[in-house]
Amino acid sequence: MEETIELREIIDSLLKGKWIIASVTAICMLIAGIVSWFILSEKYESTAVVQIRYDIQDTGVLNSYIASEFTPQVFSQRMTNSEVLNAAFEKEGMVNKYNSSNIAVETKENILTLSYTSNSSKNAQKELQTIINVTKNEMVKSQEYNKVLENYQSAKIEQESFNPDPYFSVIIKPTLAEGPSSPNKVLNVAIGFVLGVILGSTIVIFRNYWRSSAPAK
Repeated sequence: MEETIELREIIDSLLKGKWIIASVTAICMLIAGIVSWFILSEKYESTAVVQIRYDIQDTGVLNSYIASEFTPQVFSQRMTNSEVLNAAFEKEGMVNKYNSSNIAVETKENILTLSYTSNSSKNAQKELQTIINVTKNEMVKSQEYNKVLENYQSAKIEQESFNPDPYFSVIIKPTLAEGPSSPNKVLNVAIGFVLGVILGSTIVIFRNYWRSSAPAK
């Protein structure tokens, strides 16, 4: 019985404080809207899918190098070379600097799904394409590859003659985003609504408890 009475009291206090709850909710939604529309910078995402063939069955020094170098793990590691990538960005006339935190790599066997965020859809697409091109070129210009060429006397080839295309292919080229990927303005406002209701209800319940538990004078 007491539990029923307490529940009725809580519901009654919430109904009496509905304007407080509504006001707090409106304020939270307003703050979320202002932050989402006017403070947080819009981010655009470009995605690409690349495939790396690393299951080389043939033996030999060069093929051994290819089998060890052309792997998803090595490719992902080379995409963290900020010095090389920033130089490439500057060469391409890009305003932004490379930031490894802007790129995400999802690996499934020999398939890599790349996602890169930037301040515009065109920048995200161009920057991701540059990252892919530079990383691909670096894999055939590495010190390890030069050492292989020095020891590979039976084949008189130069570094420029090696074609990585059979081992590396872009399945889906970097996409051009139609709209920003973040912030999710609608979601932020919805979160503001939920937080506002919770905060407003807490204020009303605490105020009612404070008043009812105050000692009589």
